[in-house]
Amino acid sequence: MQTVSKWLVILTCFMALVGCGSMATGGSESTTHPIATIDQVEARDCTYLYSTNLTETGFNPANATANAIYQLKNQAMVTNGNAIRVTNVYPTTRYEYGYTSDASNVYVEVYNCPMRGGASTSPK
Repeated sequence: MQTVSKWLVILTCFMALVGCGSMATGGSESTTHPIATIDQVEARDCTYLYSTNLTETGFNPANATANAIYQLKNQAMVTNGNAIRVTNVYPTTRYEYGYTSDASNVYVEVYNCPMRGGASTSPK
């Protein structure tokens, strides 16, 4: 009986560690994205497409910023952009259903850059 309870404790600890590990590495912010993040100098050789912004929530302001950038990169991919340049980020608080959560408002410019691959903006 003592062996069964010992294995039950080990199994419970293992499941808790696996659960915590999958929470830490899961989610959209931990995966790589095909849309590049560029700076102002790199943007000089690119074609400007549009500016946009998004407010996203997260566990903390950094997580909220990562979530917003990931979603903005998804939007850029739909419009044949292949790079974004972050122009402004500020943390905020979002109130929903009587609760507050950390949020981040991220402003970006979307570009199509010839050196990044993707859709070509120049005539052939």
